[in-house]
Order: sequence, then C-alpha cells, then structure tokens
Amino acid sequence: MNKLINNLFEKDSVIKIVSILTAILIWFVVLDANNPFEERTIAVPLTSNMDILQSRSLQIVGTQLPTSVDIKIKGRRSNIQGVTANDFKIAVDLSGVTDSGYKRISIEQPEYTGDKDIIIMGISPSSVSLNFERIIGKQYPVNVEFTGSLPAGYEIINLRVEPSNVILEEKESSISQVSKVVAYVNLDEADDNKELVIRGSVLDDDGRPLKQFEGKVPVIVTFNLAKKVPVTVTTTGKPANDHYLKSIKSSLSEVRVIGSRSVLDGIKSISAETIDITDKSESFTIPLIIK
Repeated sequence: MNKLINNLFEKDSVIKIVSILTAILIWFVVLDANNPFEERTIAVPLTSNMDILQSRSLQIVGTQLPTSVDIKIKGRRSNIQGVTANDFKIAVDLSGVTDSGYKRISIEQPEYTGDKDIIIMGISPSSVSLNFERIIGKQYPVNVEFTGSLPAGYEIINLRVEPSNVILEEKESSISQVSKVVAYVNLDEADDNKELVIRGSVLDDDGRPLKQFEGKVPVIVTFNLAKKVPVTVTTTGKPANDHYLKSIKSSLSEVRVIGSRSVLDGIKSISAETIDITDKSESFTIPLIIK
C-alpha cells in the first residue's frame, strides 16, 4: 500500500492536482475567516393599496397597518453590508377585503431589486389582523338650543339655521351612537340681526359630545332680537257737554320692537297717534296708528 502511494507521488500530474486542491482548500478557509456568512435585519417601508378601501366605503379601525416590515437576510459580510431598505419592495394587498369585520391579511413576500448575492430568510410580521368597518352616511336635522337667558320681555324671532339638515359620514359604529345634532346659541350675547357661525355639536343619547365629529358640522344661525312693549294711547280735546271719557280699549295692547339690545333697553313703551275726542257724544272706533 505504501509503495502504491509513493508511486503516485512520484508522478508530476498527481502532485500538481494535490497542490491545486490544497490551494483551493486554503483559499476557502481564508475566505470564511475574512468574509464570513452573516445575518442582518432591515426595516423596509410597507406599501399598500389603501385607496381601494375608500372606494368600497371601508375603513380600518383599531390596530392599523404597520409602517414597516423587518426583512431578515443572509450572505457574505461584504454583500449584506451594501444592502439597504431601498433595495426591497414589500406590500400588502387589500383588494380581497369586501366587507366589514376582523380579517387576517398576509404580507406579500419582498421583492429584492439589488445586485448583491443574498438570501432572504424571512419577514416579520408576515401577516396582520385588522378590523374593517363600513363608512355610512345618515341625515340629521340641526336643532338650535339656547344657553343663558334674555331680560324679561325680550325674545328671539325670525330664527333660521343653515343648513337645516346635515349628512354625517363615519364608521357604522360611530353613526350608531349619534342621537342629535345641536347648534348652541348663548342668549347672553344675543343682539339684533345676529349671524353666528357655529360648530355644531353631535351628541349621543346621554347628551355627551362625540369627539369624532368635532369641527365637522359648521352651522350658520341668524335671528332678530325683539322686545315686547305696551302701546300707550292718549287723547286730545273735550267731549260734548254732559259727556266724559270713560275708557279707551285698544285691540293692540303691545307690540314687538326689533333692534339692537342697546336700543331696545331704552324703549319702555310705544305711543299711538293722539285720538281727538272733541265734541264726541258717543262711543266710536278709530284706526290705531303707531307712531
């Protein structure tokens, strides 16, 4: 046996082959030492076709899609060190979502667009559990409710609200909580020909504002400030002999006066034109003319 081996090594071709194999083995040993296999995790932005949900009147509630996905790669150190997040494309497809409810959505396998020799080991997360709700619209009347108070004799007239009805669009679970839409007007600040731009309040059954609708219901409320005041009637002249004025009965005992609060505060009554009773000997009726 030893003789056979000695004979082989006496041949130049065998020695050359052995030398080459030994060199290759040494090269691999050096390569592994200087440029070993390593693993690395890269956070890559996650894209989606979220717009398809809007076209189907659906919305994600609660836990949202992750903004990025961790991709685990493996390769020689010199290769993986040159890999960046820009070398990958990863997306989640929402086209299969057609109705509301909880669904587990798989994240597609990443696409590597770089030129390095690497292996993709896996992604995290590989799927997400999402809750989808349908967006619905419902019409509600806008009610005007007053806070504060007016002085005695004052009132609000010609009240108008625009729009008189609003359509609220939100998640089905949010719409189900809506009881009414209210525009609050503070009477302590009421003045003539007031036009108020108000943020309408959307309330639940307990009268609590629903925060998801804050600022979504602009309302314009217009009105006039009026004051009820008595009508005073005076006379001039003297009735016929042996006659006297017993009483004056007016079909209009009071009137509403429209104006600013500063003007109305100074009005205590409204006078009608003076009635002439000169030589009157019997009861009579005359049109009452307000000055």
